[in-house]
Amino acid sequence: MCPQFRAPTRFTRFDAGLLWHTKLWDIAAGLLVAAEAGVVLSGPDAAPTPELTLAAAPALWREFFDVAAAAVPHPI
Repeated sequence: MCPQFRAPTRFTRFDAGLLWHTKLWDIAAGLLVAAEAGVVLSGPDAAPTPELTLAAAPALWREFFDVAAAAVPHPI
């Protein structure tokens, strides 16, 4: 079963997200806030990077990671 991930809107929250080819200055503050809120963050070699960042609520992490790993053309 493929999980349903919500698209961002003004009054909703993210359950999971994938950021690809960003700049560090675009995501640095968001990564800090997400980490402090308990969001699971990962990327290549298990660390989020501007090249690839995965973020998900802890309860969704494993399923989201599996879906993202299948969708991203290079290893996570």
